[in-house]
Amino acid sequence: MQGNLHARISQRGAKRDSFPRLYLISIGGGVLITHTLVFLFKFSQQQAQGTTLALLIPPIGLLAALTYYQQGFVNLKAALLICLGFV
Repeated sequence: MQGNLHARISQRGAKRDSFPRLYLISIGGGVLITHTLVFLFKFSQQQAQGTTLALLIPPIGLLAALTYYQQGFVNLKAALLICLGFV
């Protein structure tokens, strides 16, 4: 079954070795990592969820913000003021 999944992904033009890495940082990966942290590394549920959220920020949040910034769609002054409001 696993081989068939990799074959289908390869037929669609994706690299064979990219699938596991993409899965680990996607929504499903968040579920996988959270459970692994709880059951194998004995994190509390809250620690595992917080760690997984922190893992997802760089590849998703920061890169998305950078893309918008590069296109001129980010008001840094407003963003900084709003961030200060959260402190």
